Amino acid sequence: METVSQLSLLLYPPATFDELISRRHDCAALSVAVNTRLRRGWQVRSQPLSSTRQLIIPSYLADAPEEIKTCLIEWALLPYRISRLHKAVLRERRSSLEKRIWSYIQSLPHAPRRGSRFNPARFSGDTAGSVYDLREVFDSVNAAWFEGKLAALVRWGDASSKTSYHMAKTDAAGNKVHLITIAGLYNHPRVPRFAIEAIMHHEMLHIAIPPYRKNSRAVIHGKEFREAEAKFTWFHEWRVWEREQVPFLLKRRWFKR
Repeated sequence: METVSQLSLLLYPPATFDELISRRHDCAALSVAVNTRLRRGWQVRSQPLSSTRQLIIPSYLADAPEEIKTCLIEWALLPYRISRLHKAVLRERRSSLEKRIWSYIQSLPHAPRRGSRFNPARFSGDTAGSVYDLREVFDSVNAAWFEGKLAALVRWGDASSKTSYHMAKTDAAGNKVHLITIAGLYNHPRVPRFAIEAIMHHEMLHIAIPPYRKNSRAVIHGKEFREAEAKFTWFHEWRVWEREQVPFLLKRRWFKR
């Protein structure tokens, strides 16, 4: 039986990247290149004008098992632009593929080990804005609404940003670090205190009530989240302010540019 098994391995070697790509109907514009100078991880480059993509891999992935090659191909084909509703699903799928690939890499005797590029020290600088200091706002909201139990780095988005968001990252030691970015749109003297606290409270809720899956769908702003947000003292005033004042701030920003 052992002899037959060895012959089978010789007769049916793992499919190449080109063979796997040819079997799919959705990746005719994908090519794969080996970069011997690439020491860790893999990359994808796109050419928007020609709608082509190139998956660039280190040499130690060139002879990976068919399952890992398939994961790499699917990872390279993940969409760049996607509706906000499906972003969580996309992040989860990308994370799942990357975990499977890294699990294989870590099983190799001489392959580089995975390391986090996220450095919390990069975000520990000045948090002061034109009027409000985000660290002070975070601490105030944390004490009033979360019993001071939440921890996160905070920063202002660039001057042209109009979206606030929360991200969970992993540092080099494997610790989860939360990062809250407040849109630069809010960094304006005309923004009232209750508005900056309300947007901070919203992003902090993403830490306290993280997304979950229900019926195979990612739930980001579920019932519990919406109910908790509505309890914020200035929630309704904030929504009215956003509707009435944000267009003015956007227009003023456009003229300044």
